[in-house]
Amino acid sequence: MTLLFLLLGLGLILAGASLLTDGAAALARRFRIPEFIVGLTVVAVGTSTPELIVSVLSAAGGHSGMAIGNVVGSNLFNVFVILGVCALIAPLPLTPQNIRRDIPISLGASVLLLTLCLPLSHRAATIGRIEGAAMLLLYAAALWYTVRTTPRTSG
Repeated sequence: MTLLFLLLGLGLILAGASLLTDGAAALARRFRIPEFIVGLTVVAVGTSTPELIVSVLSAAGGHSGMAIGNVVGSNLFNVFVILGVCALIAPLPLTPQNIRRDIPISLGASVLLLTLCLPLSHRAATIGRIEGAAMLLLYAAALWYTVRTTPRTSG
């Protein structure tokens, strides 16, 4: 029975992913928004919501290792596996904006996480409310900056 639920869940995930992708592409075309921005917002938030719920429930239940592992594991999987598989299927051309703006923002987020996880002499290795608020503000700022600096598509 468990295997049946697993297969059913995987089927629903595949169907949902297909609908999300098609809907996001249609949204980008309708409002002449670059697909990158729709991917950065609608698709990223939509696909990360289950991870957010798992991490919040883990942290609230005292399982901070699960929350951190979920974030780090997801990041590694996205960068290495998803980009790797996509690049095997078709080349992924990088734009100058990706190289100058987007990749440094992603690297900065990873370096910030590493820095917050290092135990320093004046504090334990913790990510508290202040750091959490700062990360949310930095995400909003990065999103705002990316949207403002990405040209709209014509047509």
